Order: sequence, then C-alpha cells, then structure tokens
Amino acid sequence: MSSIKFTDGMKIQTDREYRVTKKSYGLYVIGNGMCIPVDNSKEAEKLLDKLKSK
Repeated sequence: MSSIKFTDGMKIQTDREYRVTKKSYGLYVIGNGMCIPVDNSKEAEKLLDKLKSK
C-alpha cells in the first residue's frame, strides 16, 4: 500500500488507479504511487485523461 503523509498528519493513499481527491489543503490527482497537486477540476480532468492514455 502506497501513501503520502503530510506534516499535519493527513495521509493520502496513492495506490490503485488514477483518481481526483479534494482535501482541505487542495485538489490532487492521485494513483499508481503518485500525488499531483492541481489548481482546479478542469486541470484535474485534463491530467487524468493524459495519464490514463499512457
């Protein structure tokens, strides 16, 4: 199980397929061991499409 733990104690699970998650400190595309911050949902969807096409 892959995860990233922030200094405030919050954890994000980065295993499984790519998906979007919203936390109190931002919006992220996560999955396949990665956690990528994005500015908005449009950017998140664009990145998801790009990552899933690889």
